[in-house]
Amino acid sequence: MTNKTGILILTLLLACLAFSCKKMNADYPPDTGKPALINVVNATADTLNIFQNGNRFNYTSAFYPGGSLGYLQVLAGDQQYQLKKDGTPNVLLNLPMKLDTLGVYSFFIAGTTGDRVFLTKDVFLANNDIEIRFVNTTPGKSFDIKVGSGFTGSSIAFKTATAFVKMTVGKNHYQLFESGNPVAIVEGDITLADQRVYTLFTKGAINGTGDNALSVKLITNR
Repeated sequence: MTNKTGILILTLLLACLAFSCKKMNADYPPDTGKPALINVVNATADTLNIFQNGNRFNYTSAFYPGGSLGYLQVLAGDQQYQLKKDGTPNVLLNLPMKLDTLGVYSFFIAGTTGDRVFLTKDVFLANNDIEIRFVNTTPGKSFDIKVGSGFTGSSIAFKTATAFVKMTVGKNHYQLFESGNPVAIVEGDITLADQRVYTLFTKGAINGTGDNALSVKLITNR
């Protein structure tokens, strides 16, 4: 056997081995031949990993409570999604979802059963607006919300997202109410930057404690 033949055989063996390893390793991003964009929001008290067709989205780090991944490019169409707690191989949730090609979505995880996850299709107003919306991720509860002087929402049910609304730059005070109750159960201040889009969402339960206490989280969509 000549040296050239030996080198060729070694190259082919290494290529086959690399392909086999890739097929067995779930921690690499999905094939995005026909892309959609999805932002995954963790409204649970658990550190999670999320997968599309067995391929992990958040392949650079674990996905912590109250956080979001930002918009990631994934394979559009009918795909299978899986949810796991970080550090365990067990699938908590298998969920089929269909994303339109070039669609922009947010996937909210309020629990680890199919009735506690939901998808929104995100429609922004304009590229240069300050915008905000509110999303209720608290099962079994309906809320009223007020943010600054420019945004109010009433009777917002679980799995419901308001439309994006124009806001003003700077500090805005928010108040969260149980629907029909004039006494705020959570309130605070948020600072909004120019030409940014935000989502304000609930996390936890009204009577929850520790990591499961009711709170309001702010994430930046863009």
